[in-house]
Amino acid sequence: MKKQKVFVDANILFSKTLMDWLFFLCEENPGMFQLISTQDVFSEVLYNIRRNNPRAPGIRISRRLELMKE
Repeated sequence: MKKQKVFVDANILFSKTLMDWLFFLCEENPGMFQLISTQDVFSEVLYNIRRNNPRAPGIRISRRLELMKE
């Protein structure tokens, strides 16, 4: 059975709750679907996180990027 490819937009990755649910579903259903996204989507998410939290430490932003790319 071929994996379904699911494009994940910035609206999903920006929301911590939605991102957590998405990755939970992916972990619990291995082989069911493959998450794909683009560098532009990652950049949009990081821009909005930084805009909403200008004093957030850089490590927090870096960690979010790592999680999105997993």
